[in-house]
Amino acid sequence: MKAIVIVAVGRLLQMVAAFFTLKLATTLMSPGQVGQINQLLALVNLFATGLVVPLVVYFARGIVGWINAGQFSRRLREVSIAVVVATLVLTPVGSVLQGSFHLVHGIGAGTFAVLFALYVFGFSLYTLTLNCVAVLGQRLRSAVVSNVAAWGGLVIAAVLFVRQGSAWYWTFGIFAGYLVAASALFAIRRTSPERIAGATNDPLSLRPGVVWTFVWPQVAMFALWWTQSQSYRFVLAEVSTVAAVGVFFAAYALVSVPMQAFEAAFNELYSPTLYRDFESQGGEGRVTAWNDYVSAYLPSIVLCGCFLAGCAPHVARIALGPAFQVGAAFFVWPALSETFRAMSSVNHTLGVARIDMRWLLPPAFAGAVTAPLLVFLLSASSPVTGTGQALCAASAVVLVAVYGITRMASGARWPWRRIAGAGAAGAPMVLAGVVTASAGAWSPLSSIAACGVMGVYALGMIWWFARPWLGRVHAGT
Repeated sequence: MKAIVIVAVGRLLQMVAAFFTLKLATTLMSPGQVGQINQLLALVNLFATGLVVPLVVYFARGIVGWINAGQFSRRLREVSIAVVVATLVLTPVGSVLQGSFHLVHGIGAGTFAVLFALYVFGFSLYTLTLNCVAVLGQRLRSAVVSNVAAWGGLVIAAVLFVRQGSAWYWTFGIFAGYLVAASALFAIRRTSPERIAGATNDPLSLRPGVVWTFVWPQVAMFALWWTQSQSYRFVLAEVSTVAAVGVFFAAYALVSVPMQAFEAAFNELYSPTLYRDFESQGGEGRVTAWNDYVSAYLPSIVLCGCFLAGCAPHVARIALGPAFQVGAAFFVWPALSETFRAMSSVNHTLGVARIDMRWLLPPAFAGAVTAPLLVFLLSASSPVTGTGQALCAASAVVLVAVYGITRMASGARWPWRRIAGAGAAGAPMVLAGVVTASAGAWSPLSSIAACGVMGVYALGMIWWFARPWLGRVHAGT
């Protein structure tokens, strides 16, 4: 119970920080400025998460074995050095790409290079920090680190924007928050345990060939996923305007940010159990561990998606600035899209379990082909709604492909009865969102009350569906 409270409070504080970040950004800046920022974020994310983070994921997969073999400190130092080298190599590459194609609107070459390097370095180390504390089951430290990034970045961004009045100073502050939070790596290195019970002493190899086999499918997969989920920021800007990108992002973030926070919270809670099961079992035993994971994970995601669909019209009225209120009626498509996307992520977990990430490629390819094409076709007549419909359709295609791929794994099962039960339990919240979206203006207090009622109901349903697995979660903090 203590672990659940720590995770819940930590993620709630993050959500509050995200709320204030979105509110300030959409109040202080125009849709065009918000669109420019998110074009930059998409581009730097392609390099950081696409090329550097896969190495961090491999490192996380080997933490337990390296600790038991007495190699953790050395391996942590090696992967940190790799992040520094990657930043030095990738920054000129990104700058040349921006200079050649002008993908991000309204930014100078020097500003781009500084922001690019800051994000690749800071976000990669921040992700490394979170992976370490998650696998080690240090949930309190994880909550502190993630909130330092969220609140620290917001404070720095707000101060810089007020003094300088530039969207790029705001961006610098947000990115700086990741680097500040990553300083916790020093504490992790000093306080890591000498041994983790219930795991083998066989550490993962860091031979380049072994690492490359694990990493390259993730690199390819992320490039495909990025094309599916992020390329709209450039396609929509050409079909419509960069201001349309800003409006769409703000509306979509009302669902995507809390969904991703919920995903992270769930995996933070379950990861120590999951990784210990992976380490202590071999072959088909790892698939059994995956089956247990999806039986717990998928119903929770469905319920979260229904809750977000119900609350989104209310949250939009409170969280978005006046120029972004067109997004208040735009909630069904993001909720569906994010639910499908989060459900599809179980394919990644199966790849980690098998240490074979090639499973990820076919579904990602399907999404990468579908999304930009549909955005181009549907956004011309209705930039915001059309883009939402396009991304939702692409996410559905990916989910179908993921189901087919995972069924090819011997023994892999999807808990369809539990998924259907969660959908039925969540349907009243979706209906409430549809009704309230067309019911006219609500006062802020009424909207908060409505979201509070749905939140209590959603938490109750999530707890009900979680009862079979809560007892298995390790209570380390």
